[in-house]
Amino acid sequence: MWDWSKNQIAHSFLDDEWSRLGDDKVPYGQPLVEFKAKNPVDLGLGGFVIDMTDSVPAGDLVTFTVTAVDPFGSIYPDYNGTVNFSCTDAATVLPANYTFVPSTDYGSHTFLSELQFWTEGAQQLSVTNVSMDNPISSSKNVTVLRPGWQVISKSASTTCPCKTCPRM
Repeated sequence: MWDWSKNQIAHSFLDDEWSRLGDDKVPYGQPLVEFKAKNPVDLGLGGFVIDMTDSVPAGDLVTFTVTAVDPFGSIYPDYNGTVNFSCTDAATVLPANYTFVPSTDYGSHTFLSELQFWTEGAQQLSVTNVSMDNPISSSKNVTVLRPGWQVISKSASTTCPCKTCPRM
């Protein structure tokens, strides 16, 4: 950090300026200016981030996290709305509507084993704010695999638990 003080003056014209102002009028060190909004602007809800694995075996219980974000993608800790879940797979077992509590959730809530996909293939999980006049929704694409199959790498390779399949 750069520090400007009377003891560090190397030029005579600065030394003259110190003398002109007087030693008691100019503070030593670099001044710190801090700005704080008197009434911060609430940017409001911009959407949701759904954090969960990209591929899940059909029938497995899935844990996932929903985070409310402002229009700039930052966590929105004061979010207190209610969300509803939907999926392109009509057979999916979805969590019940959930109302965020700012004092405990801080904009993010984890749903422990509350989601269960049943139909194989590409599915889309959606989270919608239902407590607003203009609902805001976000989605996550998920690949539902055969029961018992699992992803073993990011390249979406799969392996069968029986260990005898030709796809291994």
